[in-house]
Amino acid sequence: MPSHAFNELVVPSNHPPTTTITTLFSNTPDMSHTTSTTSTHLEIMHLKNVQIRNNQIRHISSNAFHLMNSVSEIALSSNQVEHIARAAFNLVNHAAEKRLTIKLDSNRLTAASFEAGFIELNDATSLELDLSHNAIEALKEAVFKPLLAKNVLIDLTGNPIVCHGADTAWLFKAESSQLLHKLKGVSC
Repeated sequence: MPSHAFNELVVPSNHPPTTTITTLFSNTPDMSHTTSTTSTHLEIMHLKNVQIRNNQIRHISSNAFHLMNSVSEIALSSNQVEHIARAAFNLVNHAAEKRLTIKLDSNRLTAASFEAGFIELNDATSLELDLSHNAIEALKEAVFKPLLAKNVLIDLTGNPIVCHGADTAWLFKAESSQLLHKLKGVSC
């Protein structure tokens, strides 16, 4: 198999429409990016659980996860993710009655890893975002304030959050302080 074989994550189009779980676990070190291509969009709409753990993914591209209207969990735990592009998780058409969990724990994420709008949700979707056990030292306002304005809980357990740093100070202003209860694992 060529070394570039896992540069792009593509869900096979030959699975039956009743398939609800896709798992990719411990693949080759060359699996460095996740993207989604137009040819797979119809095939992924019915997936409920996507497990892409213990791989070597470093970058999640724009629209890597979109049109997954029925998904309840996307697990990218224990990879090497360092960057997440704008609209990587484009889930604006997600079924409103579904609770959604995105697991990005145990990666290489820092405050600089997230582009603004890396997760796009409709207002009715409830999201639990697991960012635990990374190297996130701050939450940039332009990235996280719009996300926290929605029905979102973020687990930051095991991160070296600097509570009084310039990039985190916005959380302690009167108009934003009510957002602190949406953050797990942050004690300042």
